[in-house]
Amino acid sequence: MNNPEISIIIPVYNSEKYLRRTLDSVLNQEFQNFEVIMINDGSSDSSLEIMEEFEKKFNMCQIINTKNQGVSAARNIGIKYSRGKYLSFIDSDDFVHPSFLKVLYNSIKKYDADIACCNHFLHWEKSNICFRDILFLPSGLYSSEKILKFLISDVRLHYYIWNKLWKKSLFIDNQIEFQNMCFEDIFVSLRLFYFANNITVDSSPLYYYNIRSGSTVNAMNRKKYNDYITAFALTRNFLEIKKIYNKYKFYFLFLGCRIILSSFNLLRSINPGIHNLKNFISDFKSSTKNIIHIMSNRFKCNSELEDSI
Repeated sequence: MNNPEISIIIPVYNSEKYLRRTLDSVLNQEFQNFEVIMINDGSSDSSLEIMEEFEKKFNMCQIINTKNQGVSAARNIGIKYSRGKYLSFIDSDDFVHPSFLKVLYNSIKKYDADIACCNHFLHWEKSNICFRDILFLPSGLYSSEKILKFLISDVRLHYYIWNKLWKKSLFIDNQIEFQNMCFEDIFVSLRLFYFANNITVDSSPLYYYNIRSGSTVNAMNRKKYNDYITAFALTRNFLEIKKIYNKYKFYFLFLGCRIILSSFNLLRSINPGIHNLKNFISDFKSSTKNIIHIMSNRFKCNSELEDSI
């Protein structure tokens, strides 16, 4: 079999409730020149049995079994074993429109682009209600320089790794890997968009992001919140190293203000109830101080943090 054009990488950890729907949507694509790399990240439920069923039935599917290391390590393993020129990352509880790959692939080939993006639906599992991002960028071709202001501010274009098609060489040539942290999309996407030449956008919502109890944001805890702030600091660090912070300073500061506002709700979920009010106030003051420091002129760049450069 010749190498496929696209490698779809799906990290799987205890996703038995959603995995069949995810894989059905992938294998029902109108574009068919792809492989599916399912990374079994140490699942203890029936996820492996479901993957084995699909691997046996479809020759484009393969399973890679690993011990539980998290989604970042699973994605890195998927990249290592991928054969496609382009990469798509799909979460094991999400699903995609039948035109998802076709639209992104045709767009990326038409403009000889490095990244193709599409709009998405937020799908609430419990109520089966979907909402699309109405502020999403208009369809068209964008330069890295132009699109970074939207990405950095996280408005009209988001850091999500999953609603995009990526040229694999962006990862390989620039030694970019997913980091072992939550909100790893922020770390990786900024670097990929920086090194990209052309980026295409299609405003059609073709990816369904499933919102359920237990998702990263809904199951917020202190470590995840700390990773959120770390990702923000790494964003500033990268912009400083590349000497483009002043160029995108307004958009970075805008993001910082949004993070302060979102921290209010995130820290309330970590410190629920009136009996935790004192802890919440203390956490919010401390985190706001840290965020403001990252936004300030006192921030010190550390080039050693950027192993991927």
